[in-house]
Amino acid sequence: NLNTEIDNLKKQAKTEMDLAQYFAGITPTVYFEIGKSVLSPLEQKHLEFIAESLIDKVDDDVQIVITVMGTADSNTGTPKRNKHLSEERGKYVYDILTQKYGINPDRLELQSDVLDATSDPRFDRAVVISF
Repeated sequence: NLNTEIDNLKKQAKTEMDLAQYFAGITPTVYFEIGKSVLSPLEQKHLEFIAESLIDKVDDDVQIVITVMGTADSNTGTPKRNKHLSEERGKYVYDILTQKYGINPDRLELQSDVLDATSDPRFDRAVVISF
């Protein structure tokens, strides 16, 4: 069960070192279905885990600014629609991080991008969170 696995990871990632090791080599990302700007229940759980980890990082280091970048891919939809969709996705996650998880908006930077065919497909239809 995925919820059990996520809960177990949360219990294991109790220290900042554990969190650093968890995020080493990966970019925290949540994914959207084609044409959607709302997360599925599974991706909402992923965002919950990421948010709780980010809260600890932000609380520990006042220098950290978190970038929330909404993306859309150019393989589907019109350029205008994709620009709007990437902005909606980023704003959706930004709002969740600030409203549900209480992360100070001053610690977040909102960006958006439409990825072209040469971009890394792992970041198509996603919100990428970096710090």
